[in-house]
Amino acid sequence: MPLLWLAAAFLAGVGLGSVFHLPALAWGGLLALSIGLAILEQRIWKTSGAEANLRRFSPLALGVLLAGLCCGALRWTLAQPHFDAEHLAWYNDQGRLKATGWVAGYADRRECSLLLLVRVERIQAPGCKEIDARGMAMLILPPGGDWQYGDRLELWGEPTTPPEAEEFSYRAYLARRGIYSLFSYPSAVKTGSGAGSPLLKGIYDLRERAYLTLNRIFPQPEAALLAGILLGLERDLPDDLERAFQDTGTAHIICLLYTSPSPRDRTRSRMPSSA
Repeated sequence: MPLLWLAAAFLAGVGLGSVFHLPALAWGGLLALSIGLAILEQRIWKTSGAEANLRRFSPLALGVLLAGLCCGALRWTLAQPHFDAEHLAWYNDQGRLKATGWVAGYADRRECSLLLLVRVERIQAPGCKEIDARGMAMLILPPGGDWQYGDRLELWGEPTTPPEAEEFSYRAYLARRGIYSLFSYPSAVKTGSGAGSPLLKGIYDLRERAYLTLNRIFPQPEAALLAGILLGLERDLPDDLERAFQDTGTAHIICLLYTSPSPRDRTRSRMPSSA
């Protein structure tokens, strides 16, 4: 029961933080005061002998509940993105710029496009000098190209705020992954390789070899189905097969395939029109 009360206080704090937009320092100060109050309450309860009576009304001290409340508010505040002139999202919807960075994820190859996750390191707006920057961007590129994790690149294009629709918010989906900028068909040139984690590089290479092995052993669409379930790759699953699973009520079998939205209409939600 005490854990339930503490969890409820934390959730209430999340809601409180979304209403009262106090800085993180303020919530941290209130948290410290709540902890002090909890310690003081504990001493008063023990010296007065009223602890047993007070436990009937609340399994936790008021200070502990307030500390849980402040923790929830502090967690919500810290989770909100904060953009400045050194963050890529600061330049969203303001025109074209030059950016340099490296491929920070698996190249997601689709039927009519390629999705590429890039960690930006430097940017240069027109008429300005190049500066160090930070931020993640999702690139929508034409199909093809030998992009691998860790490849360094230069790109020219306009960063935009990801779209959102009534049925589906692509902006919220990307924000959960720390991505706040979208480049639709920019000019991208590979300039090197070797960035990122060698461990992740090995994992992505192993995944690609497994995908090629499945396609060599099994015919389509069996290979596409196995690649989706085992490797999380939905690139080859035919639309007619997907509709067949839906019509027969067995779509739950391929639910593991829906690990990321596709530019095409897989979830019947409107995705970026440029994709």
